[in-house]
Amino acid sequence: MQDLLHDIKKLEEAKHHLILASGTTNKITTQADITKAVICISSLIEEKQKIVDEFEKQAPKGIQDLCNHIRGEKLWV
Repeated sequence: MQDLLHDIKKLEEAKHHLILASGTTNKITTQADITKAVICISSLIEEKQKIVDEFEKQAPKGIQDLCNHIRGEKLWV
């Protein structure tokens, strides 16, 4: 649950910056808010990717194959 609340907080922050960017005509402010939103989203993606990577390292081969299949990286043979 704590992870979900953390994710929601980060996504709300990104949303806030995008709303600010869409509500201004100042290009510097707009770019800064868009950059902040991208950083928030990128950080969240990176965190979640690390969790997935760690899970996959520890998972049995069948689960690793399934993960690869879901991503489309590897076809079932």
